[in-house]
Amino acid sequence: ATPVTEEAAVEKITQKWMEAPLFTDLGKAKVTFNGKEFSEVGRRFEIPPGKWLENYLGRSALLFRRNNPGDILDYSKPKEKEVTDTLDAFGSPGETQPFSFGVFALGNLTDVRVKLNPLQSGSHVIPSENIELRTVTCLPQSPLENIGTTARIAPELLEKNIPFDLIRGTTQPLYLLVPTPDNQPPGVYSGLVTFTPSGTPAFSLRLR
Repeated sequence: ATPVTEEAAVEKITQKWMEAPLFTDLGKAKVTFNGKEFSEVGRRFEIPPGKWLENYLGRSALLFRRNNPGDILDYSKPKEKEVTDTLDAFGSPGETQPFSFGVFALGNLTDVRVKLNPLQSGSHVIPSENIELRTVTCLPQSPLENIGTTARIAPELLEKNIPFDLIRGTTQPLYLLVPTPDNQPPGVYSGLVTFTPSGTPAFSLRLR
């Protein structure tokens, strides 16, 4: 085949690809936003958890991490190697360390409230009020400059630590900011982020 190099032709092919509807085993996916229906495009292929999920029987949710914050969306499904109960990072004085992770629901969860606890290293402390948690809201976005008939789901809003609900098999993306004050003594600091759903046992994530 001859490569397409003519600018107008390339643009036409690109637009056609961007507007191509998503097909799943349910047929053409539709999303509705502000009362308008769009055909969804650009959905990432997520493999549902397999037999390894049996290792987590009795848990209400899994916590998982990916290197690229934009890779965690509300329909994301964790791989076994991504599941973690601890997030590690290195910070220098004056820096703010970001953490991106997801909460994947193994059952329906309602009114999940998140408590940030201090990070401690011996007698030294980074107070919890210095730590920021943002709840990521995913919304449909047009893949083109002009709004058409297609949309892709993307992380759009970073809202301050608000309670959230989760349907079984869906994910809540979260974004955490941990500052290291200029005069903070060196050390290995650790603390818990505690998740408390209504009517369901709490679970925790350790920061270190």
